[in-house]
Amino acid sequence: MKTIWYKSLLLSASLLALLSSCSKEDNATPTTPTTTDKTSGFVASTIAYSPSGSSYFAGYFDGIPSGQIDLTQKTSFKFISPVATYKNAFFSQATDGTTGLSKLVVDATGKIVVKGNIPTTSYIGGVKIINETLGVYAEQSTAGKLFTFDPSTMTKTGEIDMTGAKIIDTNDANLYYNMVYRASDNRLFAPLYTSNSKTSQYYDATSIYVEVINLTTKKREKTIEFANAMDPYQRGSLNPLIDETGNIYFLTQGSYGLDGKVGSNAPVSSKPQIIKIPAGTTEFDASYRFNPVTALGFPNLIVQIAVGGVYDKNGIAYACVTAGEYPARVTELITKFAQGKATAAEQAELYQLVIYGSNYKWVKLDLNAKTATAIPGMPFTAGFSYPNSYKYDDKLYFQMLNDAEKVNGFYEYNPADGSAKSLFNITAGGVAVGLVKLSQ
Repeated sequence: MKTIWYKSLLLSASLLALLSSCSKEDNATPTTPTTTDKTSGFVASTIAYSPSGSSYFAGYFDGIPSGQIDLTQKTSFKFISPVATYKNAFFSQATDGTTGLSKLVVDATGKIVVKGNIPTTSYIGGVKIINETLGVYAEQSTAGKLFTFDPSTMTKTGEIDMTGAKIIDTNDANLYYNMVYRASDNRLFAPLYTSNSKTSQYYDATSIYVEVINLTTKKREKTIEFANAMDPYQRGSLNPLIDETGNIYFLTQGSYGLDGKVGSNAPVSSKPQIIKIPAGTTEFDASYRFNPVTALGFPNLIVQIAVGGVYDKNGIAYACVTAGEYPARVTELITKFAQGKATAAEQAELYQLVIYGSNYKWVKLDLNAKTATAIPGMPFTAGFSYPNSYKYDDKLYFQMLNDAEKVNGFYEYNPADGSAKSLFNITAGGVAVGLVKLSQ
Protein backbone atom coordinates (compact mmCIF):
# COMPACT_ATOMS: atom_id res chain seq x y z
CA MET A 1 0.00 0.00 0.00
CA LYS A 2 1.31 3.41 -0.89
CA THR A 3 2.37 5.31 2.25
CA ILE A 4 1.81 8.98 3.00
CA TRP A 5 5.48 9.17 3.97
CA TYR A 6 6.80 8.15 0.59
CA LYS A 7 4.32 10.29 -1.28
CA SER A 8 5.60 13.28 0.66
CA LEU A 9 9.16 12.19 -0.13
CA LEU A 10 8.52 12.15 -3.85
CA LEU A 11 7.06 15.63 -3.91
CA SER A 12 9.37 16.99 -1.14
CA ALA A 13 8.64 20.66 -0.63
CA SER A 14 6.33 20.93 -3.64
CA LEU A 15 3.50 18.66 -2.58
CA LEU A 16 2.65 20.67 0.45
CA ALA A 17 2.09 18.94 3.77
CA LEU A 18 1.21 20.30 7.17
CA LEU A 19 4.58 20.48 8.88
CA SER A 20 5.38 22.00 12.23
CA SER A 21 8.46 23.86 13.34
CA CYS A 22 9.69 26.49 15.76
CA SER A 23 9.40 29.96 14.29
CA LYS A 24 11.61 32.87 15.19
CA GLU A 25 9.28 35.24 13.36
CA ASP A 26 6.18 34.09 11.49
CA ASN A 27 4.87 36.70 9.08
CA ALA A 28 1.41 35.25 8.48
CA THR A 29 -0.58 38.44 9.08
CA PRO A 30 -1.29 40.48 5.93
CA THR A 31 0.27 43.93 5.94
CA THR A 32 -1.01 47.23 4.63
CA PRO A 33 0.21 47.78 1.03
CA THR A 34 2.88 50.42 0.61
CA THR A 35 4.70 51.91 -2.34
CA THR A 36 8.13 51.24 -0.82
CA ASP A 37 8.31 47.49 -1.25
CA LYS A 38 11.58 46.29 -2.77
CA THR A 39 11.59 45.95 -6.55
CA SER A 40 15.10 44.54 -6.89
CA GLY A 41 17.30 42.08 -5.08
CA PHE A 42 16.89 38.40 -4.27
CA VAL A 43 15.18 36.14 -1.75
CA ALA A 44 16.98 32.91 -0.86
CA SER A 45 15.17 30.15 1.01
CA THR A 46 15.95 26.82 2.66
CA ILE A 47 14.25 23.87 4.30
CA ALA A 48 15.62 21.92 7.25
CA TYR A 49 13.80 18.60 6.93
CA SER A 50 13.15 15.99 9.58
CA PRO A 51 10.54 13.19 9.68
CA SER A 52 8.85 14.89 12.65
CA GLY A 53 8.62 18.33 11.07
CA SER A 54 10.52 20.90 9.04
CA SER A 55 11.90 24.38 9.58
CA TYR A 56 11.90 26.95 6.80
CA PHE A 57 14.16 29.99 6.46
CA ALA A 58 14.21 32.85 3.96
CA GLY A 59 16.02 36.14 3.66
CA TYR A 60 16.40 39.17 1.41
CA PHE A 61 19.67 40.22 -0.25
CA ASP A 62 20.23 43.54 -2.04
CA GLY A 63 22.37 41.83 -4.66
CA ILE A 64 22.69 38.25 -5.75
CA PRO A 65 23.71 36.13 -2.73
CA SER A 66 27.32 34.94 -2.65
CA GLY A 67 29.82 33.26 -0.37
CA GLN A 68 28.99 31.38 2.83
CA ILE A 69 25.49 32.11 4.18
CA ASP A 70 23.91 31.30 7.54
CA LEU A 71 20.23 31.66 6.71
CA THR A 72 19.16 31.12 10.32
CA GLN A 73 20.22 34.74 10.79
CA LYS A 74 17.35 35.77 8.54
CA THR A 75 13.70 34.81 9.19
CA SER A 76 12.14 31.44 10.02
CA PHE A 77 8.66 30.39 8.92
CA LYS A 78 6.33 27.52 9.58
CA PHE A 79 6.22 27.17 5.82
CA ILE A 80 7.57 29.03 2.82
CA SER A 81 8.02 27.67 -0.69
CA PRO A 82 7.68 30.02 -3.69
CA VAL A 83 5.48 28.33 -6.32
CA ALA A 84 5.05 31.37 -8.61
CA THR A 85 6.54 34.84 -9.02
CA TYR A 86 5.38 38.08 -10.60
CA LYS A 87 7.48 41.24 -10.63
CA ASN A 88 8.42 41.97 -7.00
CA ALA A 89 6.07 39.41 -5.43
CA PHE A 90 6.17 35.67 -4.96
CA PHE A 91 3.40 33.27 -4.02
CA SER A 92 3.44 30.40 -1.54
CA GLN A 93 1.34 28.13 0.57
CA ALA A 94 0.33 30.10 3.69
CA THR A 95 3.42 30.81 5.79
CA ASP A 96 1.71 29.84 9.05
CA GLY A 97 1.54 26.23 7.84
CA THR A 98 -2.22 26.25 7.24
CA THR A 99 -4.19 26.19 4.01
CA GLY A 100 -4.33 29.28 1.86
CA LEU A 101 -2.47 31.02 -0.97
CA SER A 102 -0.25 33.89 0.16
CA LYS A 103 1.39 36.74 -1.73
CA LEU A 104 4.72 37.85 -0.24
CA VAL A 105 6.87 40.90 -0.85
CA VAL A 106 9.92 42.48 0.75
CA ASP A 107 9.20 45.76 2.53
CA ALA A 108 11.46 48.81 2.66
CA THR A 109 13.34 47.42 5.69
CA GLY A 110 14.20 44.15 3.92
CA LYS A 111 11.60 42.13 5.81
CA ILE A 112 9.57 39.46 4.01
CA VAL A 113 5.88 40.20 4.64
CA VAL A 114 2.54 38.80 3.53
CA LYS A 115 0.72 41.24 1.24
CA GLY A 116 -2.47 39.22 0.99
CA ASN A 117 -3.95 35.79 1.44
CA ILE A 118 -6.69 33.81 -0.31
CA PRO A 119 -8.38 31.18 1.90
CA THR A 120 -8.53 27.70 0.37
CA THR A 121 -10.26 24.51 1.42
CA SER A 122 -7.05 22.48 1.16
CA TYR A 123 -3.39 22.90 0.34
CA ILE A 124 -2.68 24.49 -3.01
CA GLY A 125 -1.57 22.71 -6.16
CA GLY A 126 -0.27 24.68 -9.12
CA VAL A 127 -0.31 28.48 -9.37
CA LYS A 128 0.07 30.42 -12.63
CA ILE A 129 0.22 34.21 -12.81
CA ILE A 130 -1.01 35.42 -16.21
CA ASN A 131 -0.86 39.18 -15.70
CA GLU A 132 -1.37 41.92 -13.12
CA THR A 133 -5.02 41.05 -12.51
CA LEU A 134 -5.35 37.37 -13.49
CA GLY A 135 -3.94 34.29 -11.85
CA VAL A 136 -5.04 30.65 -11.81
CA TYR A 137 -4.59 28.12 -9.03
CA ALA A 138 -5.60 24.59 -8.09
CA GLU A 139 -6.37 23.02 -4.74
CA GLN A 140 -5.25 19.52 -3.88
CA SER A 141 -8.64 18.30 -2.67
CA THR A 142 -10.84 19.72 -5.45
CA ALA A 143 -10.77 17.25 -8.35
CA GLY A 144 -10.61 18.79 -11.80
CA LYS A 145 -11.12 22.39 -10.69
CA LEU A 146 -9.21 25.58 -11.40
CA PHE A 147 -9.86 28.89 -9.67
CA THR A 148 -9.12 32.44 -10.83
CA PHE A 149 -7.86 35.32 -8.69
CA ASP A 150 -6.58 38.86 -8.92
CA PRO A 151 -2.88 38.88 -7.88
CA SER A 152 -2.90 42.64 -7.30
CA THR A 153 -5.64 42.50 -4.65
CA MET A 154 -5.36 38.80 -3.72
CA THR A 155 -9.07 38.22 -4.14
CA LYS A 156 -10.65 35.10 -5.59
CA THR A 157 -12.59 36.06 -8.72
CA GLY A 158 -14.21 32.81 -9.86
CA GLU A 159 -13.62 29.46 -11.52
CA ILE A 160 -12.60 28.20 -14.92
CA ASP A 161 -15.48 26.28 -16.51
CA MET A 162 -13.89 22.80 -16.53
CA THR A 163 -17.00 20.94 -17.68
CA GLY A 164 -15.95 17.66 -19.28
CA ALA A 165 -12.41 17.65 -17.86
CA LYS A 166 -10.64 14.29 -17.60
CA ILE A 167 -11.03 12.76 -14.15
CA ILE A 168 -9.98 9.24 -13.22
CA ASP A 169 -12.63 8.34 -10.69
CA THR A 170 -10.69 5.41 -9.22
CA ASN A 171 -7.90 7.78 -8.19
CA ASP A 172 -8.22 10.00 -5.13
CA ALA A 173 -6.04 12.82 -6.50
CA ASN A 174 -6.93 14.65 -9.72
CA LEU A 175 -5.42 18.13 -9.90
CA TYR A 176 -3.04 20.40 -11.78
CA TYR A 177 0.50 21.61 -11.06
CA ASN A 178 2.90 22.87 -13.75
CA MET A 179 0.51 24.79 -15.99
CA VAL A 180 1.84 26.50 -19.12
CA TYR A 181 0.44 29.75 -20.55
CA ARG A 182 0.84 30.56 -24.27
CA ALA A 183 0.22 34.24 -24.92
CA SER A 184 -0.04 33.93 -28.73
CA ASP A 185 -3.47 32.26 -28.51
CA ASN A 186 -4.30 33.09 -24.86
CA ARG A 187 -4.45 29.41 -23.96
CA LEU A 188 -3.62 27.72 -20.68
CA PHE A 189 -2.38 24.12 -20.82
CA ALA A 190 -3.03 22.25 -17.56
CA PRO A 191 -1.55 18.73 -17.25
CA LEU A 192 -3.47 16.37 -14.97
CA TYR A 193 -1.72 14.85 -11.98
CA THR A 194 -3.66 11.74 -10.95
CA SER A 195 -2.80 9.27 -8.21
CA ASN A 196 -4.34 6.47 -6.17
CA SER A 197 -3.12 6.22 -2.58
CA LYS A 198 -3.86 2.48 -2.52
CA THR A 199 -1.22 1.60 -5.11
CA SER A 200 2.55 1.46 -4.80
CA GLN A 201 2.94 3.72 -7.83
CA TYR A 202 3.16 7.45 -7.71
CA TYR A 203 1.25 8.37 -10.87
CA ASP A 204 -1.67 6.09 -11.65
CA ALA A 205 -2.24 6.31 -15.40
CA THR A 206 -0.22 5.35 -18.47
CA SER A 207 -1.08 8.45 -20.52
CA ILE A 208 -0.55 12.18 -20.08
CA TYR A 209 -3.75 14.25 -20.12
CA VAL A 210 -3.66 18.01 -20.67
CA GLU A 211 -6.65 20.35 -20.48
CA VAL A 212 -6.65 23.11 -23.09
CA ILE A 213 -8.29 26.24 -21.64
CA ASN A 214 -9.35 29.42 -23.44
CA LEU A 215 -8.61 32.28 -21.06
CA THR A 216 -10.66 34.72 -23.08
CA THR A 217 -13.83 32.76 -22.35
CA LYS A 218 -12.50 31.13 -19.12
CA LYS A 219 -13.66 27.77 -20.46
CA ARG A 220 -12.02 24.40 -21.03
CA GLU A 221 -11.98 23.54 -24.74
CA LYS A 222 -10.80 19.92 -24.75
CA THR A 223 -8.57 17.25 -23.25
CA ILE A 224 -5.58 16.06 -25.25
CA GLU A 225 -3.82 12.76 -24.53
CA PHE A 226 -0.29 11.45 -25.04
CA ALA A 227 -0.17 7.67 -24.64
CA ASN A 228 2.65 5.65 -23.03
CA ALA A 229 3.93 8.42 -20.80
CA MET A 230 3.51 9.00 -17.07
CA ASP A 231 3.49 11.90 -14.62
CA PRO A 232 3.83 15.46 -15.97
CA TYR A 233 4.86 16.85 -12.57
CA GLN A 234 8.47 17.79 -13.36
CA ARG A 235 9.39 18.88 -9.80
CA GLY A 236 11.74 21.72 -8.99
CA SER A 237 10.62 25.25 -9.80
CA LEU A 238 7.87 24.05 -12.18
CA ASN A 239 9.21 26.30 -14.93
CA PRO A 240 7.10 26.38 -18.11
CA LEU A 241 9.00 24.81 -21.00
CA ILE A 242 7.82 26.97 -23.89
CA ASP A 243 10.07 28.33 -26.63
CA GLU A 244 10.04 31.59 -28.55
CA THR A 245 7.70 30.35 -31.27
CA GLY A 246 5.18 28.75 -28.91
CA ASN A 247 6.26 25.11 -28.88
CA ILE A 248 5.34 23.66 -25.48
CA TYR A 249 7.26 20.81 -23.85
CA PHE A 250 6.44 18.68 -20.82
CA LEU A 251 9.15 16.80 -18.94
CA THR A 252 7.33 13.64 -17.85
CA GLN A 253 8.66 11.52 -15.02
CA GLY A 254 7.75 7.91 -15.67
CA SER A 255 7.28 5.74 -12.59
CA TYR A 256 10.51 6.24 -10.60
CA GLY A 257 10.64 2.43 -10.67
CA LEU A 258 7.71 2.18 -8.26
CA ASP A 259 5.72 0.05 -10.70
CA GLY A 260 8.44 -2.61 -10.40
CA LYS A 261 9.44 -2.05 -14.05
CA VAL A 262 13.10 -1.06 -13.97
CA GLY A 263 16.24 -1.29 -16.06
CA SER A 264 16.67 -1.42 -19.82
CA ASN A 265 13.58 -3.60 -20.32
CA ALA A 266 11.18 -1.18 -18.60
CA PRO A 267 8.45 0.13 -20.94
CA VAL A 268 8.84 3.62 -22.36
CA SER A 269 5.98 4.87 -20.17
CA SER A 270 7.94 4.02 -17.01
CA LYS A 271 10.90 6.15 -18.07
CA PRO A 272 11.28 9.94 -18.22
CA GLN A 273 10.64 11.62 -21.55
CA ILE A 274 10.00 15.04 -23.02
CA ILE A 275 6.85 15.41 -25.13
CA LYS A 276 5.68 18.31 -27.28
CA ILE A 277 2.69 20.44 -28.32
CA PRO A 278 3.82 22.27 -31.49
CA ALA A 279 3.41 26.03 -31.87
CA GLY A 280 0.10 27.08 -33.38
CA THR A 281 -1.62 23.84 -32.41
CA THR A 282 -3.46 22.45 -29.42
CA GLU A 283 -2.55 18.80 -30.03
CA PHE A 284 0.43 16.65 -29.09
CA ASP A 285 3.02 15.75 -31.71
CA ALA A 286 2.72 11.95 -31.46
CA SER A 287 6.07 11.49 -33.18
CA TYR A 288 8.09 13.53 -30.65
CA ARG A 289 9.61 11.66 -27.67
CA PHE A 290 12.93 12.49 -26.07
CA ASN A 291 14.47 10.60 -23.12
CA PRO A 292 17.24 12.89 -21.78
CA VAL A 293 18.85 10.19 -19.59
CA THR A 294 19.25 7.83 -22.52
CA ALA A 295 20.49 10.74 -24.65
CA LEU A 296 23.13 11.47 -22.02
CA GLY A 297 24.44 7.92 -22.44
CA PHE A 298 22.76 6.00 -19.59
CA PRO A 299 20.08 3.82 -21.23
CA ASN A 300 20.48 0.90 -18.82
CA LEU A 301 20.17 2.55 -15.41
CA ILE A 302 17.93 0.66 -12.99
CA VAL A 303 15.95 3.89 -12.46
CA GLN A 304 16.09 6.84 -14.85
CA ILE A 305 15.03 10.25 -13.49
CA ALA A 306 14.92 13.69 -15.14
CA VAL A 307 13.61 16.65 -13.14
CA GLY A 308 13.78 20.42 -12.70
CA GLY A 309 13.55 21.63 -16.30
CA VAL A 310 14.09 25.24 -17.34
CA TYR A 311 14.00 26.76 -20.84
CA ASP A 312 16.74 29.13 -22.06
CA LYS A 313 16.48 30.08 -25.74
CA ASN A 314 16.94 28.84 -29.31
CA GLY A 315 15.61 25.38 -28.50
CA ILE A 316 17.93 24.88 -25.51
CA ALA A 317 16.67 23.80 -22.10
CA TYR A 318 18.28 22.36 -18.98
CA ALA A 319 17.33 19.62 -16.54
CA CYS A 320 18.78 17.57 -13.70
CA VAL A 321 19.13 13.91 -14.68
CA THR A 322 20.57 10.69 -13.30
CA ALA A 323 24.11 10.38 -14.65
CA GLY A 324 25.35 7.33 -12.76
CA GLU A 325 24.08 4.09 -11.31
CA TYR A 326 22.49 4.01 -7.87
CA PRO A 327 24.04 1.70 -5.28
CA ALA A 328 22.71 -1.86 -5.49
CA ARG A 329 20.96 -1.29 -2.18
CA VAL A 330 18.65 1.28 -3.82
CA THR A 331 17.47 -1.28 -6.35
CA GLU A 332 16.81 -3.77 -3.58
CA LEU A 333 14.85 -1.26 -1.51
CA ILE A 334 12.81 0.09 -4.45
CA THR A 335 11.81 -3.46 -5.33
CA LYS A 336 10.71 -4.16 -1.76
CA PHE A 337 8.77 -0.91 -1.60
CA ALA A 338 7.01 -1.60 -4.89
CA GLN A 339 5.98 -4.97 -3.47
CA GLY A 340 4.73 -3.37 -0.26
CA LYS A 341 7.34 -5.23 1.80
CA ALA A 342 9.67 -2.41 2.88
CA THR A 343 9.80 -1.81 6.64
CA ALA A 344 9.74 1.70 8.13
CA ALA A 345 13.50 1.48 8.69
CA GLU A 346 14.06 0.43 5.07
CA GLN A 347 11.87 3.28 3.83
CA ALA A 348 13.96 5.71 5.89
CA GLU A 349 17.12 4.20 4.42
CA LEU A 350 15.71 4.54 0.91
CA TYR A 351 14.91 8.19 1.65
CA GLN A 352 18.51 8.89 2.63
CA LEU A 353 19.95 7.11 -0.41
CA VAL A 354 17.62 8.73 -2.94
CA ILE A 355 17.24 12.23 -1.52
CA TYR A 356 20.89 12.69 -0.58
CA GLY A 357 22.43 10.40 -3.20
CA SER A 358 24.54 12.64 -5.44
CA ASN A 359 24.34 10.85 -8.79
CA TYR A 360 22.62 13.54 -10.87
CA LYS A 361 24.06 16.09 -13.25
CA TRP A 362 22.61 19.31 -14.60
CA VAL A 363 22.59 18.90 -18.37
CA LYS A 364 22.05 21.00 -21.48
CA LEU A 365 19.18 19.72 -23.65
CA ASP A 366 18.87 20.49 -27.33
CA LEU A 367 15.12 20.03 -27.84
CA ASN A 368 15.45 20.05 -31.63
CA ALA A 369 18.39 17.67 -31.99
CA LYS A 370 17.28 15.62 -28.94
CA THR A 371 20.73 15.60 -27.36
CA ALA A 372 21.89 15.93 -23.75
CA THR A 373 25.29 17.18 -22.55
CA ALA A 374 26.46 17.51 -18.94
CA ILE A 375 27.43 21.06 -17.95
CA PRO A 376 31.19 21.12 -17.28
CA GLY A 377 32.52 22.54 -14.04
CA MET A 378 29.60 21.42 -11.89
CA PRO A 379 29.76 18.49 -9.44
CA PHE A 380 27.24 15.70 -9.08
CA THR A 381 24.17 16.74 -7.10
CA ALA A 382 21.35 15.11 -5.14
CA GLY A 383 18.96 16.28 -7.81
CA PHE A 384 15.88 14.40 -6.71
CA SER A 385 15.46 16.43 -3.54
CA TYR A 386 14.94 20.06 -4.63
CA PRO A 387 15.97 20.41 -8.30
CA ASN A 388 15.18 24.12 -8.54
CA SER A 389 16.42 26.06 -11.55
CA TYR A 390 15.97 29.65 -12.68
CA LYS A 391 16.80 31.88 -15.63
CA TYR A 392 17.55 35.51 -14.78
CA ASP A 393 18.71 37.82 -17.55
CA ASP A 394 21.10 35.72 -19.64
CA LYS A 395 22.29 33.31 -16.93
CA LEU A 396 21.00 30.11 -15.36
CA TYR A 397 20.97 29.26 -11.66
CA PHE A 398 20.91 25.66 -10.44
CA GLN A 399 20.34 24.24 -6.96
CA MET A 400 23.20 21.98 -5.88
CA LEU A 401 23.52 19.50 -3.00
CA ASN A 402 26.51 17.19 -2.53
CA ASP A 403 27.31 16.19 1.05
CA ALA A 404 30.65 14.58 0.17
CA GLU A 405 31.93 17.76 -1.47
CA LYS A 406 30.23 20.03 1.09
CA VAL A 407 28.10 21.72 -1.56
CA ASN A 408 24.72 23.12 -0.52
CA GLY A 409 23.64 26.16 -2.47
CA PHE A 410 23.37 27.44 -6.03
CA TYR A 411 25.66 27.48 -9.05
CA GLU A 412 25.62 30.15 -11.74
CA TYR A 413 25.98 29.06 -15.37
CA ASN A 414 26.77 31.43 -18.23
CA PRO A 415 25.67 29.90 -21.57
CA ALA A 416 27.59 32.56 -23.50
CA ASP A 417 30.98 31.10 -22.58
CA GLY A 418 29.95 27.78 -21.01
CA SER A 419 31.37 28.68 -17.60
CA ALA A 420 29.91 27.56 -14.27
CA LYS A 421 30.79 28.67 -10.76
CA SER A 422 29.58 28.26 -7.20
CA LEU A 423 27.43 31.24 -6.27
CA PHE A 424 26.76 30.66 -2.57
CA ASN A 425 26.77 27.91 0.01
CA ILE A 426 24.40 27.50 2.96
CA THR A 427 26.25 26.88 6.23
CA ALA A 428 23.15 26.75 8.48
CA GLY A 429 19.41 26.62 7.92
CA GLY A 430 18.99 23.36 6.04
CA VAL A 431 19.07 22.68 2.31
CA ALA A 432 19.08 25.53 -0.21
CA VAL A 433 15.88 25.39 -2.25
CA GLY A 434 14.81 28.79 -3.58
CA LEU A 435 16.35 31.81 -5.29
CA VAL A 436 13.75 34.41 -6.29
CA LYS A 437 14.69 37.58 -8.15
CA LEU A 438 12.52 40.67 -7.52
CA SER A 439 11.77 43.06 -10.37
CA GLN A 440 9.61 46.08 -11.20
